[in-house]
Amino acid sequence: LGFFIGRNYHLVELHIKYFPAGKDKMNAFMDGFKHNIWLQELYISTDLGRDGYESLGYMLRNNDALVNLCLHEFDIDLESARGIASMLSNEQYKSLKHLFFVQNDLGIEGLTDIITSLRKQPQLEELKLCGNNVDGDGCLALGYALESWEGASLKKLHLCHNDINDEGLQALATGMTKCNYLEAVTLCANPSVTAAGLRSLSTFLQSKSCCLERLDLDQMNIDCDGVGALVAGLSSNM
Repeated sequence: LGFFIGRNYHLVELHIKYFPAGKDKMNAFMDGFKHNIWLQELYISTDLGRDGYESLGYMLRNNDALVNLCLHEFDIDLESARGIASMLSNEQYKSLKHLFFVQNDLGIEGLTDIITSLRKQPQLEELKLCGNNVDGDGCLALGYALESWEGASLKKLHLCHNDINDEGLQALATGMTKCNYLEAVTLCANPSVTAAGLRSLSTFLQSKSCCLERLDLDQMNIDCDGVGALVAGLSSNM
């Protein structure tokens, strides 16, 4: 099957949901799969392991067609997170525009490694890190990554269902000022954010670089002070 996928130029979308038990079987599949240079969308719902992510990196280096990469609804341990981080930090994959990590139960160390590796991928137009324990440290790493992007292309940033706090949102807002094409930000279900964090977001909304069209703050504990901070930012973003 891996050999077939690796040589199939008609296949544009692939979902990998399960591998049979045994590392040898998965490696055999990946050895064939990594030669595919036509695939445009890849959705992964099972852990590939460090060797698997190395093979995925090989494919990304040679595939100029892959636009969407989604890793969703499976746990990523520290070893695998480091494999992913290594894959993303080794080289810029210019065709890759949409990168999603959804409900992977990432630990703080692994999450930070992956986020830091994103400095190598300024061509990304959409980044999703939802349900992945993104906290203040994670936001700090993400803020640094966004600040380091030369000619950032990011248009959509999704960070819902995480553990973002005020300090994290402040670091994130600083990084977002470097993203001149950012159109949509999703922060819903981050209940630790208070009016103090929203004030830093308000500062971003007032910045000259802000071209935001959509801001999702559903399931947030926004009180009257928070509403006031947002109104001040939004009234200036007109």
